[in-house]
Amino acid sequence: MINSVAKNAQLYTPRQFNWVQFARHVYKLVDRPSIRDFKKMVRGNLLKNNPVTIDDKNVAENVFGPDVGKLQGSTVCTRPAPVLTDYVEVPPIIRYLHQNVGLLVDIIFVN
Repeated sequence: MINSVAKNAQLYTPRQFNWVQFARHVYKLVDRPSIRDFKKMVRGNLLKNNPVTIDDKNVAENVFGPDVGKLQGSTVCTRPAPVLTDYVEVPPIIRYLHQNVGLLVDIIFVN
């Protein structure tokens, strides 16, 4: 079952939803720390003049889910599979008949 933001927002009042959006905005302003660190910042009053509470952040996680920017910044790329080479033995008669032929290959990859 996929929950949308609109469906999750219906569970809260418009006033709560506005605070949730503001909490998400403050979370982005402090450069998207971990949820535990952000809650410590709010609980320890390290953000001056910050009306956001821990409950607002919890509701924001329920409504919006995890922050996409935080997920993209903290996930790492997996190592790609090694490239396998396949050598083909050229028959001796072909090597003898075509001694002066050179094979040149250029490979260009455009992303």
